[in-house]
Amino acid sequence: MVYAVKPDPQTPAARRSISTPGPSARMRQTAVPRTARRRNSPAERSTARPSERSIARLHSTVTSLPTQPRLPLWLKVLGGLQQGATVGTGCLVAAALATYSWTVYIDSAVTRTSRQLDRLESQAQQMTSANEALKQSIAEQAESPAAKLQDFKTSDTIFLTPEPSREPVEPSPVSPLATVEMPHPLGY
Repeated sequence: MVYAVKPDPQTPAARRSISTPGPSARMRQTAVPRTARRRNSPAERSTARPSERSIARLHSTVTSLPTQPRLPLWLKVLGGLQQGATVGTGCLVAAALATYSWTVYIDSAVTRTSRQLDRLESQAQQMTSANEALKQSIAEQAESPAAKLQDFKTSDTIFLTPEPSREPVEPSPVSPLATVEMPHPLGY
């Protein structure tokens, strides 16, 4: 009879009696009949432990599988559609980002230009008011007796007589055949 070792289910009483259980305390020996261990047929024995010759024969008859299995046409089409959709999505995202950045740039440019326009309008208004104030000041100075300005008199007006009209001068006709000879080339 052959003995096999299998774990022993310990009871709470046995656990209390052993203070430091070792591996032998937890195992118990149980009898196992030889017939239960043996294989029943010679075919099972030969498959359980193949000889070196049978292993070499198995290795020589093994064929390698193809590295990439052939895919059906519909699966290839779906893969192509997925790749196309990925590229299209990337292009759409790039276009959306470009459009967004363009609108942000245009918005900032419009804001900057409108501020500049407001500043220029304010300066133009200030210049107009300064010009009118200067005109008023000059008019007040001219009306004061300290300026010693005289009023306009029609007798002091000078009239010029117009020049007699001249006859128009006609240009001399140039013949198209007349050529001017150059003594040397003008370029270089």
